Amino acid sequence: MFYLLTYLSFIFLVQSGQTNVSAVLNAEGLHMMEQGKIKEATERFRQASQADPENVEALNNLGVALRRQGDFSTAVLVFQSALRLRANDAQIYNNLGMSLHGLDRLYEALAALKKAVRLTPQDAALHRNLGIMLMESGDDPQSETELRTAVRLDSRSPEAHYSLARLLARGKRSSEAFDEYHAALRYAPRQPAVHFELGKLYKANGDLENAGKEFRLALKLDTNNAKFHQALGSLFLQIGNLASAESELRRSLELDPSAGESHRDLGITLRRQDKLSEAIAELRHATELIPNDSSSHYLLSQVLQKMSKPDEAAIERRQAELLIQREKDTSLANAYNNTGTQLLQNGQVAEAAVKLKEALRLNPRDPVAQYNYGLALLLQDKLDEAITQFHSVLKLKPDDPNTHYYLGRVLLAKDQVTEAVTYLQEAVRLMPDDARA
Repeated sequence: MFYLLTYLSFIFLVQSGQTNVSAVLNAEGLHMMEQGKIKEATERFRQASQADPENVEALNNLGVALRRQGDFSTAVLVFQSALRLRANDAQIYNNLGMSLHGLDRLYEALAALKKAVRLTPQDAALHRNLGIMLMESGDDPQSETELRTAVRLDSRSPEAHYSLARLLARGKRSSEAFDEYHAALRYAPRQPAVHFELGKLYKANGDLENAGKEFRLALKLDTNNAKFHQALGSLFLQIGNLASAESELRRSLELDPSAGESHRDLGITLRRQDKLSEAIAELRHATELIPNDSSSHYLLSQVLQKMSKPDEAAIERRQAELLIQREKDTSLANAYNNTGTQLLQNGQVAEAAVKLKEALRLNPRDPVAQYNYGLALLLQDKLDEAITQFHSVLKLKPDDPNTHYYLGRVLLAKDQVTEAVTYLQEAVRLMPDDARA
C-alpha cells in the first residue's frame, strides 16, 4: 500500500468577516500550518476553541492538526464535537472519515465519507477520497464509480487520474491504466509517485525500457526514495546489469535498512557475482525482514548448499517448501471461497457450505470465507454453528457491520434478545444509513 493514501486530502476551514479573539487565534493557527509549525498551530487552534467553544472552524482545524501528528483518537473526538455544532458539513465528515481510517476503523470511515459525498455530491475531491478508501476496502467496482465521478467533475485533477490508474492497473486493465497515468502526468508532470507507478505498469507488461525511464524520472524528482532505488535495482538485475543493480540496491538499503525486498534482490545479485558469503548475509536479512517470502528462504538454501552447509540449507529449504505449500493452500482456498460464494448467490446453500468449509480448512483465518460460511450455516438453520462462525469473523474484523447485523439476527432467532440488540446497535453505528439495521 505504498502510495494508496497519497492523495487523500484533509480540508481546513477558514473564517471570514470575524475579528473576535477566537477567529484571530484560528487564523494564526492556519498561518503556522502553512509554515509547517504543526505543534504551534495545534496550540493556537486549541486556544481558539477554548475562547469560543462554538467556533466550528477552529474545532475542525484542531482535528486536522491532531491527525497530522498521528493523534487519530483525539482528532475523531474533535471532529465529532464539530459535527454536533454543524451536523451537515461535508468537509468535516471527510476529515472525520480520514481520522477513523487512521484508527483502522474502515467501515466507519467509509460511512463518514459517503455522508460527505451525499451532502456535497459535486465535490470531486470527496468522490476521490471515497474512491481511494473503497479501493483499500476491496470494493473495486464502487471505487471505480467514485473515481470516474471525480474525473468527470474535475478532469484536470492529477490525483483523480492517478488513483483511477492504480485501480485499473490492479485489475489488469493495463491499456486504460496507461491512459489514466498519462493523463495524470499531463497535469502534474513532476509527481514522482506517478512516474514510479507508471514504471511498475510498464515492467508488468514487459516493457523494461520504458519502465527504466519512468523509474529514473521518479528518482530525479525524489532522489532519496528507497523504493524507487529498489525498483530500478531490481530492473537492472532482471536485464543482467549486475553492477548497476548492486549500486541501486545498496543505495536503497542506505536509505531504508529494513527493506527486505532490497536485501533479497541484493543477495541474488551478489550470488550471480559469486560473492557467496555476502549473498548469504543479505538473504539472511531478507528472511528476517520478510519471513513469509518463500523465494528468500529457497535462494538462501541454494547458496548455503553451494557453500557446503547442507544442514543449514536443509532448514531453509524446508521452510521454503512450507511457505510454498501455504501459498498454494491460500490460492486454492480463494478458489473454493469464490465457488462457494457463487453457489450461495444461486441458492445452492448445501453445496456452498461444503466449498466454504473446505476453504476454511485450507485457510482458517480468512474472514471472508468465515463470513460466507456463517451465512450458509444461517440459511441452513444451523444457528449455534452460525453464531460461532460470526464470532470468529469478529475476532479478525471487529468493525465489520454485516457480521454484527447477521449475528444479531441469529441471536434474535435464538430468543437471545439482549445480546442481539447489542450487535444490531453496533451494526447501526457502523452503517447508519443501511435500511436493514
